[in-house]
Amino acid sequence: MLVVVVGLVVVAIGVYQGRKGLRSAFLDEIDLSTVSPALCALTHRASQAGFVLKGVAFVLVGAVVAGAAATFDPARATGLDAALRAVAAEPHGAWVLVVVAVGLAAFSVYCLARARHPVG
Repeated sequence: MLVVVVGLVVVAIGVYQGRKGLRSAFLDEIDLSTVSPALCALTHRASQAGFVLKGVAFVLVGAVVAGAAATFDPARATGLDAALRAVAAEPHGAWVLVVVAVGLAAFSVYCLARARHPVG
């Protein structure tokens, strides 16, 4: 039961990350006032995509863990690699994986911007 709760918490974190990206709630964490407007817009959009697609990855992992725990099959609860392999086995799985990979790369734009231009 505890593992199901952990899986659901990971799903909730994924939903939170996606919502944070859609609402641009991360903008108060970076100070882009010193960069050009074009770079500011690019960073904003890449960060948005990164948060949303990082959220998708969290939801995938949480769903796999919770599903495995709910069916009492510990062999199915193997983490992100198994979740991505399960997605890859689907008909359009390769495209989904490309989108997730691009999203994680886009999230790195936010990480770099926050490291270079932190608030405060």
